[in-house]
Amino acid sequence: MKYRIDFHVHSENSDDAVGSFQEISYFARRRNIDAVVIADHDKFSLKEILEVNGVHLIPAIELRTLVGHVVCVLPKKHFNPRAAYQNPVEVAHEAGGYAIWAHPFDRIFHGSGGQIFPDAIEVYNSASFLFKSSSSKAFSLAEKLNIPMVAGSDAHLPEDV
Repeated sequence: MKYRIDFHVHSENSDDAVGSFQEISYFARRRNIDAVVIADHDKFSLKEILEVNGVHLIPAIELRTLVGHVVCVLPKKHFNPRAAYQNPVEVAHEAGGYAIWAHPFDRIFHGSGGQIFPDAIEVYNSASFLFKSSSSKAFSLAEKLNIPMVAGSDAHLPEDV
């Protein structure tokens, strides 16, 4: 059984995005996507998994960190996003969540340096600058670290899911 998940979507709760959960789920359903990870910038928008129009909306938060952006998926408790700047994986795990290194080689949203050992790496991000190059590097890193690979639209508009 295949289960299609978009691991990186922003809702109207992000300062730079629009789209209600209803609108996001509508476009996800049209594209046969079963679940969407709602990863708003530095904000928790969901407390638990929510089903809208047959699509599961999964709680997450996209953190701005020393190494770039990290998505903490399924945290069991909320935390101050600034606390994750230095050690996002540790903070995600302490909150009971999983850390996904988002678009690690995107030239626009890269961090100031360093490397982390996340639970997964976003190898395909449709919003990445220099998509082919950044995806290839992310894929190689995930293989080298032997960790799962995920894909996300990084949608800031519901129709981009």
